Amino acid sequence: MQFARLVVVLGVGGAGCLPTYAADLTVPVEVRALDVPSDGFWNSVTVGSDGKVYIGMCKHGGTAHVLRYDPVSDKVSDLGAMADATHERWLGKEPQSKIHVPLLEATDGRFFFATHFGNFWNNSREFERAGFPGSHWLTLDPKTDHITDLGIAAENEGMVAMALDRPHEILYGMTLPRGHLVQYDIRKARTRDLGRIANWDSITRVLVVDDVGRLYGSVAPNHVFRYDPQKDLVELLPAVLPHGKDIRPSQYGSSTGTNIWRTAFYHEGRHKIYGIQAGSVSLFELDPASGEARLVSPMCPDDFIGRSDVPYASLALTRTPDDVLYYAAEGAARRFDYGGTEGAGPSGPCAHMITYDFSTGKRQDHGIMVGPNGQQVLGAEGAAADAAGNVYFVGGIQGPRTQSAVSLFIYRTKQARKTQ
Repeated sequence: MQFARLVVVLGVGGAGCLPTYAADLTVPVEVRALDVPSDGFWNSVTVGSDGKVYIGMCKHGGTAHVLRYDPVSDKVSDLGAMADATHERWLGKEPQSKIHVPLLEATDGRFFFATHFGNFWNNSREFERAGFPGSHWLTLDPKTDHITDLGIAAENEGMVAMALDRPHEILYGMTLPRGHLVQYDIRKARTRDLGRIANWDSITRVLVVDDVGRLYGSVAPNHVFRYDPQKDLVELLPAVLPHGKDIRPSQYGSSTGTNIWRTAFYHEGRHKIYGIQAGSVSLFELDPASGEARLVSPMCPDDFIGRSDVPYASLALTRTPDDVLYYAAEGAARRFDYGGTEGAGPSGPCAHMITYDFSTGKRQDHGIMVGPNGQQVLGAEGAAADAAGNVYFVGGIQGPRTQSAVSLFIYRTKQARKTQ
């Protein structure tokens, strides 16, 4: 069955209505500046149990920073530079330039995360000991704002995905460029390399832990692996992620594969994994019990449903307390990037806000996100929601500079507006 035909049958999750086209619609969002030296952001946004938003920033050739947005005071604070937290500012090696993973809150209230390198192509020398020292495990105590270095997670490797098994206090990470799965036991303060999982051009950017502590990730071509700590075994599931048959493959040398999932999460109430397939930008459901997957709905902008030239999937997916998914999908470029967007159209890149309501099966393209002065949100690469229903995206917006300004975007849902 062709993907275009699947869209017709399942495009709105069985809701039985055609999508509302939104090429000329706009979605107003509030904008907060993230004023630290930065040139990018990828996936590192979390709402803590304190209701505050924690963000990891990137700066090629510089140092990553951790920021915190307090919605009560409406202020953004810089909690620290990773060059200082890792004690490597004057080391003379490739710096800890990025944070590509969300800050994950443990049962004791601390946040755990890891660093990544920046200058991959020319300067990192990732295969030399004189190059990048390796990603560090770190923890942030929100009571004191102190960041503690827990040591190197993987020598000469960066970290691009991370998950936390909260009950057992186990961290998992995926390294780049070699694609090793690593484990950190918080109680024992011990790191373990579980082996190589993928080639560098198809490394999963999101890991998922289910309610019994098993870990999941995606590998090419459109497969899912599972690590069971009880068996100490990594295995492939029978599932093949639903994907467009005519989606073009990634360019040679790209680190953004189209034949894996782009982002995913575990739905505790449904006991299923939901995520976005990278090339077709479709929402899938994976049943960990059976190992089978099915297509739920397209999550690309309306204009691209059923087409093979779908813009590459973003990482910006979150779920609000009323069980609605919010997703920022690129609408006018092959792939959004802060300094090197590929294939932008005449109107430039733009981010559409797409929703999917689990209770009704309704999918909707709400249009292009815009700031208070009409500035177009160019793309978003991370999302999180708070208990009140506020949705936080982080990405790029039109600004006076050549590169897009990395900013925090706040969308007030109907649920959130009722609580204000």
